Amino acid sequence: MAGRSNRFAWLGVGYALVVLATCGGMVTAAAQSAEPATVERRLPFGPAEAILLRSTLIGTNLSNATGEYALLRGLMTPETAAVLPVEALATLFAPWRAKQRDFGFAAIADAELSEPPSLSPDGELRLAGEVPTPSFKLAFELVYVKPSSRWLLKRFSFGDGTITIRSTDVPAVTQARKTAPPVRSLAVPVTTTDRIPPLPPTRPWY
Repeated sequence: MAGRSNRFAWLGVGYALVVLATCGGMVTAAAQSAEPATVERRLPFGPAEAILLRSTLIGTNLSNATGEYALLRGLMTPETAAVLPVEALATLFAPWRAKQRDFGFAAIADAELSEPPSLSPDGELRLAGEVPTPSFKLAFELVYVKPSSRWLLKRFSFGDGTITIRSTDVPAVTQARKTAPPVRSLAVPVTTTDRIPPLPPTRPWY
């Protein structure tokens, strides 16, 4: 059963990435072509939004299952990735790894949105809701921006009913990296008692 679940997950990731690469511009196409908005707008939850959401959930689950958070980090904006290196992501998700939280079911389950997708005046796309899994309901809140040709994750929040993981909760490992003093050299001067013997006062001619 686990092997079948993993195959579903990888197929979902591959399909999602291919579609995102070829039709990333589909997301909120009407919003992109309209005049700049001054208030937050509600958008339909279409196929492109569903693929964007599903690929993010699958990528997050695979990162958490394998401990390879470079995958999740690759879905983020450069600014968010700079604040959350892989060590920080591992620290954030450590409670879920300890509980063996697996939400690979997101590859085939339909999300239940708590509200329609919204697009803010500064171009932030927000998706929020829940995805049912066999053991718990995964609550999510994802905020994307589109600096170039694809949507990237700017902020995220995941909850399992007891523990909520937020990208804004920068773990101590990142703070320590920023505040740590410069590493001082621990090199010790090398001393030796061996001396080169002096030359003899006179040397033979040969």
